[in-house]
Order: sequence, then C-alpha cells, then structure tokens
Amino acid sequence: MDPRSIDELGVDISVPVRGAFADLVALRRELHAHPELSTREHRTRQVVLEHLATCGVMASPIGGTGATGIIRGRRPGRVLLLRADLDGLPITEETGAPYCSQNPGVMHACGHDAHTAMLLTTARLLAARGIESGAVKLLFQPAEEMGNGAKLMIDAGILADPPVDASLTFHVWSQYPIGQIVARDGPAMASVDEFRITVKGRGVHAAVPEDGVDPIVVAAHIVTAAQTLVSRNTSPHDAAVVSFTSLAGGTAYNVIPDRVLILGTIRTFLPQVRSALKKGLDRVCSGVAQSMQAEAVLEFAEENEPVLNDPGVAGLVRSVAAGVVGSERVVTPHPLMPGEDIGLIHQQVPGAIAFLGCGGGEGTSFPHHHPRFDIDERVLPIGVEIAIRFVARFLG
Repeated sequence: MDPRSIDELGVDISVPVRGAFADLVALRRELHAHPELSTREHRTRQVVLEHLATCGVMASPIGGTGATGIIRGRRPGRVLLLRADLDGLPITEETGAPYCSQNPGVMHACGHDAHTAMLLTTARLLAARGIESGAVKLLFQPAEEMGNGAKLMIDAGILADPPVDASLTFHVWSQYPIGQIVARDGPAMASVDEFRITVKGRGVHAAVPEDGVDPIVVAAHIVTAAQTLVSRNTSPHDAAVVSFTSLAGGTAYNVIPDRVLILGTIRTFLPQVRSALKKGLDRVCSGVAQSMQAEAVLEFAEENEPVLNDPGVAGLVRSVAAGVVGSERVVTPHPLMPGEDIGLIHQQVPGAIAFLGCGGGEGTSFPHHHPRFDIDERVLPIGVEIAIRFVARFLG
C-alpha cells in the first residue's frame, strides 16, 4: 500500500512510521492468511519470536503459546506493558481478499492480526531508536477469544520482574470510522457471563399433555419472565443485557420432551448489577419452574471481567492521539457491550484499552466476528504512531 494514502486522512505520521508502512501491511496480511485458534497459536508465536529476534529484542515464550519481550531504557524508570492478542476465530472467511485465510474454518475476524503487526512494528522502531528511561514490556497474548488468556499470562508472571506500572492495549474497531480514536475513562467493555439453563419436565405423547410436564412451555415462560430483569429490576442508568441465544429440545412433532436446554449471556459493567442479574435469573428460573411442576437448573460460566480504564492512562492516550489524528477525532461514545479479557490485567495495574477506528471504506464496515470482517489498513500506522508517542510521554 502506498504511504501517500495516509495523507488522505489528514493525520500526523512521523517519517519512521511512514517508512515502515509497507512492511507493516505485509506483516498484517501474512498473519491474516495464517490464523490459529486459541491455545494453538504455535506458528503465530514463532513469527513473533523471529521478528523480535531480528529487531534485537530479548524475547521468550510465556504461558503456553504466548510470547513476551522487553526493551530496556538507558536509565531505570517506570515499566509500561504493551499488549496484543494472537488468536483467530472458528469462522470461515468470506472476504475474498488476496490475503484471505489459508486455514479452512479459521479466520482473523476480530483484528488480532492487526494488533500483533502493530505491536511488532512498534517494538522494532522503539528498539532502533532506544528508550531513555524505564522499560517497555511486550505481551503477545494467546486465547483472548476463550477469555482465559490474560489469566494465563498473569499466572506466568507477566506483571512481575520487572513489575509493571501501567498497561496499554489497542483494539481496531470497524464500527468507528478510520482515524477516530476512543479511550474512555472507567467502563470500556462489559463483563461476560455465559449461562445454561436445563429445564426438566416429564415427557409424554403430545396428544395427552395433561399426563406430563411440558418443559418447552416452562422454558418459554422463563425467557419471557426474564425480560423484566433489565426492564424492571435494573436502573435505566446502569447498562445491562440479558440475551437468550439458544432454546433446544425435542426430536419429534408428536412427543413432548423430557427437557429443554436454554443458552444465553449476561453483560454489564458494575459488580453489583452483575450479581443482582445473576441472582434474579436464578430466582426467575426456580420460581417459574416450581409454579409449573418442573425443575430448572441454572449454571454460569464466568468469561470476562469488565474492562475499566484508568483515567490517568486513558487521558494520556487521548492527549497523545489528539496530536496524531486531531482532537475532533478523539471521541468518547458509550462503552461497548462485547467483552475482552484485558480487564483482568486492569484489575492488577492501571491500564487502558483504546479503540482505533478502521471502518468506513468498501468492505471495512462489517462487524467483528463476521465472515466478511476486514479493516482499512491505514489504521496500522496510526496505532503505531500513537503507541510510540505514548511510550515517550509515559516513560518521560
């Protein structure tokens, strides 16, 4: 891609970053063509380790299929963690791009290829220029899509030796136009809880429903009653979602089944709201089932903590980003209901996740996790430029 295409955006990109544009795009496309699922990112990690070695950055594997490296300054000082994620999704790509996935049924449909390419390029440019004080610790994290990758990294010691003072994560976002930057204070992304409800009735011939207990009717009442958890039991000032995504049971038109399985998710930003919704759903399930002579077993799988941005780190991101894209493009819309496991690291050290708009052009406005998801690749140098300037400002 021609570096002159960046000029159309009216952004301030330094000469070194402009000079790295072609390699940055090529690296992102190479990663995009070879996606790997969570905890299976062996090839991707090898690419990361080889690139870091070429840059002269001390690097090593961490936590299964992750990788880490460190760039030390000339003097002691603060330590900043920069994080990218590695894994793809179990999706068959439909973009038709020349760099389309070569792994059937696996796709980078969330921008992790872009995140990895930006962080590798940032590391190369920082290593070449050097850092006056402190250190930049690099984290290439596996298994973000599974929701347990950040915990694997924390357990492996990523925040220690040397101890991390703050963290910064970039996430490309196709629902924001190219050049727009979002770095909110406080809630940025929601907690994610998966639930599974097994409704147990008593199967019987459909012609004599009075002889059994119909779990399909019970399940329907549970889904209907649970709509009040947000609309009537949660303050309108507190964002929350209770979504039912699957209802399955029965195999024949003339048989009432013994049980029905319901799947869904709860998402919110505040611990007290999260707890109240989970207790409320349990109350609805048991109450409705008991009133209809059935049984409902509710199980939760906690996936992600909410992502809460530290105001100091997020504020510095906004200040730096304004110098790159212009203050009018640094915006603070409402937080996002999708989840991200970086929230677990934010619980340990002050951190921020910043969203880089990458949509608007032809083929770049499909949502994340869509088989036709793609990005405007001019977002890549924007991310690298902000990262390099942030490092300079944070490490002082």
